[in-house]
Amino acid sequence: MNRLGIGLVVCNALHYWVFRNLARALAKKCSVTWIINPNQGPKGNDADFFESKGIRTISIENADLENFDALVMVSPDAALFSAKKPVFVRAIYGFAKEKWSLSPVNCWYDLILCPGKYAKERLSNRTLCEVVGNPKFDGYSRLNPGPKRRKKTILYLPSHAEASSITTFSKSIDALAGKYEVIVKLHHGLPKECKGLFGRRVRVLDERDDLLPLLKRADVVLSDYSGAVYDALLVKKPVMLLDLPEEQLEKSLVLKGSMMTRLHAILPHTNRPEDVENLIREILASKKLGRIEGNVYRHLFFTPKNASGLAADAIIRLIKERTNRKHQLRKHGERLAAKALNALIRRNGNPLVRKLVKAIINRSVTLPPERS
Repeated sequence: MNRLGIGLVVCNALHYWVFRNLARALAKKCSVTWIINPNQGPKGNDADFFESKGIRTISIENADLENFDALVMVSPDAALFSAKKPVFVRAIYGFAKEKWSLSPVNCWYDLILCPGKYAKERLSNRTLCEVVGNPKFDGYSRLNPGPKRRKKTILYLPSHAEASSITTFSKSIDALAGKYEVIVKLHHGLPKECKGLFGRRVRVLDERDDLLPLLKRADVVLSDYSGAVYDALLVKKPVMLLDLPEEQLEKSLVLKGSMMTRLHAILPHTNRPEDVENLIREILASKKLGRIEGNVYRHLFFTPKNASGLAADAIIRLIKERTNRKHQLRKHGERLAAKALNALIRRNGNPLVRKLVKAIINRSVTLPPERS
């Protein structure tokens, strides 16, 4: 029996980290192909990065989408949804900007893999949703945080465009480098020139670097309206949020009244660069500040030990169910056709007509195409 064909549609290096564990889980039962779509994503084609990871990719222009049973993606592309054979699956890596996350294009998907109940509740009116957890974090608990350090580590994860705090807060974050180990991981949508906002004592990384070891190392995570806020909260790191003016947020993809804006009210936050260091000290001195617990945590996150396996099973199950459904509909149509033709036999006494109709039912002849 032929293995199911799964295409992972990626737009940049960030999507490697999103799909890495899922690809391994799918590869146990399916044939997995990494498809680069250079038409999507702020940075475009990152084929060299995937090659450095030992992954052979094909360009979307060279991919016959009808050869795949499923296409899994983070970012939608209208051109992909014209394919008739595959089922379309969305993998969520962040839920910060709900104007985008909840957009009508979600109706194009056959399945959305949700990290928790909140995402499912917000998207279930669009299409089929299944809570599987976050496959990216499989194995996180086994990561080694490294040797004990003299300085505490501050990890800054800014968003991009109008939702980014980097221009307002970069100087105050750079100033922390004397007392703390400061690591900045730039959003994949930020221009490379942003690296120049920080001095030599600050370690500046980008989407080609794995976030998980950085989270393991961090003592406090600073962010604004980035989806990485959810990553930090998932692994129970203390988070401090940087606020932006309301008129700036209105131009962004952050939805007013969304979970992200509610988190800015729950977690330690400031809109004043001069307050950053004092607030960090307060968080480090506390065992509760910057964290979410109880019902809020359980509402946002489902944390199974094998999220990638659950996600892979959900995709395979969807393919088989749709295949079975098509088969059932075809059989149902054939039964209706046979019933109608049998009725025709009973009503028509002409032996030649009766013989032809019986041959059609038994599929021994094929009806000629209708003439216009």
